[in-house]
Amino acid sequence: MALPRLILVADRFTDPDIAKRVLRAVQYGIEWVHFRDHAATEDAFDFAAGALISRINQFGSKTIVSINSRLSTAKSMGLPLHTGVHGPAVGEALGVLGPGTMVGQSVHSTAEIEDARLGGARYVIYGSVYPTRTHPNENAQGTERLAEACEAAGSMPVIAMGGVTPDRVAECLDAGAHGVAVVSAIIQAEDIFAAVGAFTKQISTD
Repeated sequence: MALPRLILVADRFTDPDIAKRVLRAVQYGIEWVHFRDHAATEDAFDFAAGALISRINQFGSKTIVSINSRLSTAKSMGLPLHTGVHGPAVGEALGVLGPGTMVGQSVHSTAEIEDARLGGARYVIYGSVYPTRTHPNENAQGTERLAEACEAAGSMPVIAMGGVTPDRVAECLDAGAHGVAVVSAIIQAEDIFAAVGAFTKQISTD
């Protein structure tokens, strides 16, 4: 399966307003949505995920939906898993979900990239590349370290995340990233249609 180059990280998607914004983004062309809500209970997460997936499917969309950290949800819904500090190891996840399942991992160093690769990760999300509102205490890695991460990953796709805006997409791709992952630049945009279009244009012109 070819991976889309733009991921919408739907942080706090269990909030009905956020869910509505996610749906608009999918309508406007987002092909990969990543469900994340660390504060939600298991029941609230699962209920919101099921409801939102049902709405997404009504569009006749082939949008990929992946689940952050919650292995039992990914297994019960038959969905890809993304893991990191809040989730299981990639190898453990593949043992539960099956070797053909797409499992990715958040990484912050070349050592973590090697662990992800050895564990069988399909891709990694690397960050934070730039300063970001969602992780204000996390040091930005910068594009030079992003380039080093992409070299270390070899053929495994690297997704750049953290403070990515449309005008920063090109330098992320030039550093070797397969694509970018975005949270507030789309979810909190005043004009979601324009935001998705701006990112899509930058990616498609690479």
